[in-house]
Amino acid sequence: MDGCILRDPLLVTLTSVRYFRQITLSQKSQRILRIGFLALLINLVLANSLLGYNWYQRQQVKQQNTALELNEAKLQAEVYALTDSIKSLELPLAIHPTMLGKLHDLAPTAAVSLKNLQQTNQQYRLTVLTLESRIDSLMQEQSLLVREVEYLQTQRQKIQPSIERLHHLLGISNIAEDKISPLVQLADQRSQVMFHVPSGWPLQKLQRMTSAYGYRIHPIEKVRKLHRGVDLACRTGHEVYATAPGVVTQSHYSKGFGHLISVTHNYGFRSRYAHLSKRDVKVGEWLHEGQKVGRCGKSGLADGPHLHYEIRYLGVAVDPQPFLQWQLSEFEHFLSKTGEIIPWQSLIKQMFSKPPLRATEQQIMSQ
Repeated sequence: MDGCILRDPLLVTLTSVRYFRQITLSQKSQRILRIGFLALLINLVLANSLLGYNWYQRQQVKQQNTALELNEAKLQAEVYALTDSIKSLELPLAIHPTMLGKLHDLAPTAAVSLKNLQQTNQQYRLTVLTLESRIDSLMQEQSLLVREVEYLQTQRQKIQPSIERLHHLLGISNIAEDKISPLVQLADQRSQVMFHVPSGWPLQKLQRMTSAYGYRIHPIEKVRKLHRGVDLACRTGHEVYATAPGVVTQSHYSKGFGHLISVTHNYGFRSRYAHLSKRDVKVGEWLHEGQKVGRCGKSGLADGPHLHYEIRYLGVAVDPQPFLQWQLSEFEHFLSKTGEIIPWQSLIKQMFSKPPLRATEQQIMSQ
């Protein structure tokens, strides 16, 4: 076979001395040939790329060799220069041997100086360590202070709603600063009034009224009578507390009220606690607000355990219900509800008026 000629993309001619033959390639064979040519072309491209990369690496190596040769020459020149310097130093020592003797004489002094420097350096190091320790402690204190400030800020955020409610209660939420002081003084005066006058509930656990003030059918005697107090629900043994500071003027047992305690307060007020199961205070004993006076029960004419609670002004019974619900935010409303019986204006004026000075006091003040 002399050769193979590719004349047409679909026709291949084979020639020899004796004959020639034409072969038509199929579609699949054409694809194989094309893929083969493409692979050959890719190999040529990759081979050229590798050759170019190899050439580039060789150029880099040559440049590095050149740089190393230059550095070697510089180092050799420096060695020669150092050798010359050593020789120049050796020459004066050889010429002046007395200098060595002087150096030997100075050696002990230099050693002492070196030792002193070492001690000083050690002292400095100790000082530095002390300062570092102090700095660490200060940093810790700073961290604690930061935490405390954050805690106080958190607590302030927690109590801010309460402060705002208090401002709203006192009426100082949206007013000028120059008006805050009179309002605070007014709120303080009102608090003092509520402190001296029986107010709030004498029970802490159950705060529910079962029978109001006024005429009613007596649960035991079954006749219509004036109920001069209120009946408060409680269980036997529940503690009963004084609703204002005062002195115990009655502590005894009676047929109707059973165990009864009467407390006399300032400015003509009196509170009474009846049907107790136990009395814990005696006549003449001074009480503060919230002090326990006895325990709830059903002594006397009572159909079950409850507390009969009365408030009297100048000996006259008044309805205790407004006093039970009395709050600073409803001060004016409370005064209007009870003003027909209690002369609040003159009473409050008397509370906060200064008594006139006696003659001896005036003389002392004039001196």
